[in-house]
Amino acid sequence: MLQSLFNALNRQEYVRAYSYWKSTVQNLPTPDQFTQGYSMTQVVTATFGLVTPDSGAEQIRYRVPATLEAQQSNGTRQTFVGCYVLHIGNPDMQADPPFQPLAVESANVKQVANDADTGKLLNQMCGMP
Repeated sequence: MLQSLFNALNRQEYVRAYSYWKSTVQNLPTPDQFTQGYSMTQVVTATFGLVTPDSGAEQIRYRVPATLEAQQSNGTRQTFVGCYVLHIGNPDMQADPPFQPLAVESANVKQVANDADTGKLLNQMCGMP
């Protein structure tokens, strides 16, 4: 799902990229603010670490560590490391429409130096050793 989100950003399909976020996320920017935030970004390349599921009876969450490299339209490169939390209500428990698909519930992403050891930082962002 995150690969699809970054594909949408790379194709400048900002409405599609925005749709991967849960509408109930606190501090979610407006669609215009979201689009503006990526106005200088040409390409985002994502590398993912070990996905960790956290299942409850009715809720399923996945912690996804990610390293992002963003090529900017002015030729500069930026590197980010973070943790995305994906959420879906247990599909077996979703009996009434509309079905709520897997969505980004939160992201804790920090910019790091382009030469940082992102492999070491990757899992730390999701609270893993």
